[in-house]
Amino acid sequence: MIILLTNDDGYQSEGINTLERVLASYGHEIWVCAPSGNRSAQSHAMNILSPVTLTRYKENHFHCSGTPTDCILYSIKGRVFPSLPDVVISGINHGYNCSADILYSGTCGAASEAVLQGLPAIALSCESDDDKSFAFESASHFVAKNLDKLIKLTTADSIVNLNFPTPHSDRVVPSTLGIFKYQDIALPVEKTADSITFKLSAAADVTKIITNPTADNDFEVSKGGDISLTVLKVLPLIDEEKQREAMELFNG
Repeated sequence: MIILLTNDDGYQSEGINTLERVLASYGHEIWVCAPSGNRSAQSHAMNILSPVTLTRYKENHFHCSGTPTDCILYSIKGRVFPSLPDVVISGINHGYNCSADILYSGTCGAASEAVLQGLPAIALSCESDDDKSFAFESASHFVAKNLDKLIKLTTADSIVNLNFPTPHSDRVVPSTLGIFKYQDIALPVEKTADSITFKLSAAADVTKIITNPTADNDFEVSKGGDISLTVLKVLPLIDEEKQREAMELFNG
């Protein structure tokens, strides 16, 4: 199978390189187009006002000056590879992509762009308690052993999103989405007479609070040591009840 890897942590990150090594050991042909540096929290952002450069660092391996979405968009539309891959895998991200994180995630953004380009896509993320020791090796082997099953779960308008704790069991739990209340603080770091420069606080006491602590939501499943799996629609869902209300309000 031909697998195109991307991520949002950059092409030199441990997660994507571990994933490549393990998938290659199972006999897959691996191509890479990943950002030149860290592009976390870029969501589905793309460059349309400035050029994007793809730099080849070995055969069928490129790093991209743009966003994770650019990696997929420009490598596919620019035809930098010999053909289309069989599947796109985005990750393994350093840190969870659960709940509202999915909205900001460049990992999920790249996978979503792959679907828009007509390719099946899987997003992978892994958490670590100390931000140093990640279960990338075991997560990669899990994906390699279950790749056919994971691809079967993808559709023409959805991605498969997996979150691995460190350490993790081999139990997969199809999960709902948690709802986070973010406790980030916008800290002013510079002020002038006419401007204020802010930076989001990354202090240890700034946490995410889950507001729907059901046992089957993605965050709680992962926190409990199991692998969380969610099949995510790429396009936002329409609120059908409010659509009907709109019809009554404007056409009643």
